[in-house]
Amino acid sequence: MYDILTSNDETRSELISGLALFVSGDLEWDEKHQAILINKETDDEGKMSVGGLIDKSNYKIVIQVILQMLDISDDDMPEENPKFKSEKDRLFWERFQKKKKEFAKSKKGDPNLELPNMISLLCTFHQSLNYSNICELTIGQIRDTFSQLMKAKQLNIAEMNYSVWGGKYDPSQWIERIDKTQEENNYG
Repeated sequence: MYDILTSNDETRSELISGLALFVSGDLEWDEKHQAILINKETDDEGKMSVGGLIDKSNYKIVIQVILQMLDISDDDMPEENPKFKSEKDRLFWERFQKKKKEFAKSKKGDPNLELPNMISLLCTFHQSLNYSNICELTIGQIRDTFSQLMKAKQLNIAEMNYSVWGGKYDPSQWIERIDKTQEENNYG
């Protein structure tokens, strides 16, 4: 799809203006790299630096993030049908797609941990984040803040339980690190 959308000036221009709604910074097409450059700058010596780029290798990931931001399920998007050399190849591909859908249904992530829900909860329960300023955070910062907020709420409940019923409680739990493996378990 990326190749089709960047094949001529008109479609490329439409793609860049569409992406500009979701990507912060100046977007510019670079023919040499066949990529959309983000915040391209050239220094006095003529060396180029960029804040990021969107190319064929990461285009699908960018689209998936945009779909998450819009609260559109990836399953709702039509799949591209490849061209097949034989009928046998087509049948194999169709069986594979069927199995892939079945696997996706069985391994569906927790909808409570999807980006739109995290943003909504952070804007509701965080002391300083709201819909006006949450867009300044990266997705990683949103996930980390959400994890810390969840942990703080769990600790508050544990503290209340301990104050009423006693039992085991470690007051130093609040400084425990939320490591990458725990985040991967939570977010897929």
